[in-house]
Amino acid sequence: MATAGAPPQTLLDYWRSTATSIDCDTLDVNVAADLGPFVDCTSNQAIAALELERHEHRELVLKAARLARGMKEKGEWGDVPVEKLGGEIATILLAHTMLPHLTHRVHLQTDPTAAHSTTSTTTSALRLVSLFHALSPIQPASPSLAIDRLCLKIPSTHAGLLAAHQLHQPPHNLTTLATTLFALPQAALAAQVRCAYVAPYVNSLQLHFEPGFAGSEQAARERQLAMQEVRRALAYYDAVGARGKPAVLPASLGSVGECTALVRLGVEHLTVAPGLLREAAATPYELARPSPAEGSDVDGANGANESWEKPLDYLNDKDGFERAFAAANGGREKQKLDHSIRVFVEFQDQLEARVKKALEEMA
Repeated sequence: MATAGAPPQTLLDYWRSTATSIDCDTLDVNVAADLGPFVDCTSNQAIAALELERHEHRELVLKAARLARGMKEKGEWGDVPVEKLGGEIATILLAHTMLPHLTHRVHLQTDPTAAHSTTSTTTSALRLVSLFHALSPIQPASPSLAIDRLCLKIPSTHAGLLAAHQLHQPPHNLTTLATTLFALPQAALAAQVRCAYVAPYVNSLQLHFEPGFAGSEQAARERQLAMQEVRRALAYYDAVGARGKPAVLPASLGSVGECTALVRLGVEHLTVAPGLLREAAATPYELARPSPAEGSDVDGANGANESWEKPLDYLNDKDGFERAFAAANGGREKQKLDHSIRVFVEFQDQLEARVKKALEEMA
């Protein structure tokens, strides 16, 4: 890490020298220890499931399974399946290992199967908060632990953002992030319900899980449109006086050039996956330049010429929200949201299957 006040030596040093907070998009504590400290740590069901596949976490998964089984035997958590509870416990155990390498918060995503239910998303979030306290390595945990060190990631459906609205208010006073965000209606509602962060996806999840998609014309076009949406969100928050709350935290990044372009755009946070962090840490700053395509994605982005006389109001207008969102990019942005939720449900299933296997080993 660069010495305070010293000129940046690497691309990662440069990112950290700007006003953009650099977060790690991983639950791998080795990455956080080697390249941190970071401001926040983001995660989701895919990150957790893939991290827990590593052999070094076998005992952690067994511990999570034992804890979940013990809680259920005591009659805790009602009808929540033991496998689901165990998957959440395993994810939180990983999250707690990250906290010493963060200056602020770890982000945990609510149950994706609940994404279209306000009640179920709220219940999922409050369960994560309770488990986050109960599993803290320091006991008794501070009453403000979750408020100070935890952010709840909420899928940006209308129902999900209504849940974020409830979680922000007393008596909960929790910090939320609107994730899987693809279009301005989601960003507007996220601000209205007082999410602390919004996470526009710069690339659809196809980039990470579908071989060959990364180099396609569709991926390039969608990345350009997503960069425009990031800029629109920044411009909208400026126009309606909400800049800084939510903080704009682009996610699902595919190259260090995208990261550099977004840092130069002035986003408040950036969450970066391990491979890109290592590449940035190994790239001399003087050699770091966004590619012409990546730079033009930002430089040519629309949004700055739009104007808004007052904030968009979707809080009590689900139909209006759905119409506006469905119209974004000819319906493609809604398709990407639906696809993202399906992907996270699949990884949720993998988490539960891993815990179920651990329970069978213990029988």
